[in-house]
Amino acid sequence: MKKILIALFLMLFFPYVFASESVTYFDEVRVDLIKIDPSPVEAGQITDVWFEVYNIANEDLSDLEFKVVEKFPFSSESPTVKIKNLLSGEKKKIKFSVYVDENIEEGAYDLYLQYKSKRTEKITSYSFELNVKKTSMGTTLIEVKLNPKIVEP
Repeated sequence: MKKILIALFLMLFFPYVFASESVTYFDEVRVDLIKIDPSPVEAGQITDVWFEVYNIANEDLSDLEFKVVEKFPFSSESPTVKIKNLLSGEKKKIKFSVYVDENIEEGAYDLYLQYKSKRTEKITSYSFELNVKKTSMGTTLIEVKLNPKIVEP
């Protein structure tokens, strides 16, 4: 009975802990990390990181600017995404393509996202933890050829 209660507690508690790690609140918006592709993140590869931006202000927002801070091991050719208008209560998805340096060890690394508010003129930064795996240099199947033969009884 005790094991069942512990299992139920873990099933109910842990999803909220993991979900809260991917959410951050700025003054006017809430940003959720919604998708990483591929997952897990691989060293030496480009990874698409998707966020969902919610307007939690009581007014419409314009000229929102989000930027991935280029800090080892992450870099991006297009580190800035702008949202022209975001109505009160509206949400929009934004995507960053991030290169992960090939010369890193496996582990957890912080990806920093900055938000620049036109209304308050503040720049706020928040980190999202990404787990990075090393890619193996093993054999990869590139092509398969089938040469069927007729089998006679």
